[in-house]
Amino acid sequence: LEIFKKRKGLITSSNSYHFEKPSGDHCDKFIRVSNLLTSSAEVTFIAISLLPFIKKDTKRIYTDTSSISFLISIAIKLSRCSDPLIPIESFESYTKKESYDFIEDENSLIIISATTSGSLVKDMMYKRGFNFNQYITVFYSNLPQDQKGLFDIKPILESDIYSDKAENCKHCQRQSKVIKISGEQFLPETPNCEKLVLRKLDFSKARESFFQEFATKDIL
Repeated sequence: LEIFKKRKGLITSSNSYHFEKPSGDHCDKFIRVSNLLTSSAEVTFIAISLLPFIKKDTKRIYTDTSSISFLISIAIKLSRCSDPLIPIESFESYTKKESYDFIEDENSLIIISATTSGSLVKDMMYKRGFNFNQYITVFYSNLPQDQKGLFDIKPILESDIYSDKAENCKHCQRQSKVIKISGEQFLPETPNCEKLVLRKLDFSKARESFFQEFATKDIL
């Protein structure tokens, strides 16, 4: 948790914008594990937590993002009971989970970087042939009882992470801009700038008074 705080693993929105997660849900905070993977000593410390899940018969590891491949490779090197050449493959979270060609047997391990709801694993458990013991989530703030997670970040959150369907989003209702978290690396998209031309017909008496007051003060 100290590493998580120091490396700013939580991306927080402001009053003017919020995020759309790869799942499509809207939220005010987003966990980005790749922010934590900057020091080899810290990565090794975090990787120790993965060791109980890497078995002698582990043949392959799938992950929701290649950004945590370094973390997993360190865990494999630390493990004395596994093949050091276990392949690590990213199925790119929600982007390709439906079409990705998984080998669905007991020798596969699925590692999820982070979650605030457990929805990705829940969906994959329903549609894929892996059992619940094969899924591990590294960082989480809210996890169903039938899912395994390593680090609960809730104790260091100043407030709960808000997450809801787009149609119910309270931030959208107050016209907060949406920044989409996209791509295999979970990067926030650059918001689009919308140009607005004010015409004479757009002016009301109140707006006219506003411009008269501020136009002469070098603010506009």
